[in-house]
Amino acid sequence: MISKSMTRDKILEYYEQVLKKRQQKFTQNDDADKLIKQEPVAFLFAVILDQGAQAERIWEIPYHLKNIMGHLDVYRIATLEEEEICQIVEQLPSKPRYWKIAARRIKNAANHIIKRYQGQAENIWNDNPKAGDLQARFDNFDGVGQKKASRATRILGMDLNVPIRNWSETDVSVDEMIQRVFPRAGLSTTNNPQEIIECTRQLSPSFPGALDYPCWDIGRTWCKPQDPNCGECYISEACPKVGV
Repeated sequence: MISKSMTRDKILEYYEQVLKKRQQKFTQNDDADKLIKQEPVAFLFAVILDQGAQAERIWEIPYHLKNIMGHLDVYRIATLEEEEICQIVEQLPSKPRYWKIAARRIKNAANHIIKRYQGQAENIWNDNPKAGDLQARFDNFDGVGQKKASRATRILGMDLNVPIRNWSETDVSVDEMIQRVFPRAGLSTTNNPQEIIECTRQLSPSFPGALDYPCWDIGRTWCKPQDPNCGECYISEACPKVGV
């Protein structure tokens, strides 16, 4: 009989043996990836705008914004009218689904960075914060909720090597991939977000968010809504395949 602990261990093995060894790529554009890793405000804008479209396309947006504007200076962005930012967003080769809302969130983010973080986005996370505190800081930005905040915290700590303490305070980011994988893998009885969050806290109390990225990738790669490719899935031998 397959137990939850067996499934959990296989998921974490997938992260350690496969995902952790991959070169971290946010987009298919090397220059856009470089910008995300080198300019903190580019990372923050990508986090805020990441919804309603393929992640790789959204994470390219800061790169295109910089090409159009010539900068990502929050002080200069804050002086723009929302309509001016809308006109800039309209020029993007790949627009956010809700591009007018995106324009408002970019302006609000610039203002918040100036007022709260001395105009430097890296001040959000450069003080060796606790994971829970860092999530709360992200959550204070317009357009960022629990899902984006916890994912941003995990990416900073696990992929970009930012020092973060108390990983027990971070939860999984519940999206459609996670909601598919958890019940099928027998880790939760439903796809209810709160139940999934509680399950991760029980399965991985020292770091609930550790199950986030591998489950997301499994859902995207093999555990499709229709015709899941269980035979090729890395965790197949440890997955009860509930309802499949």
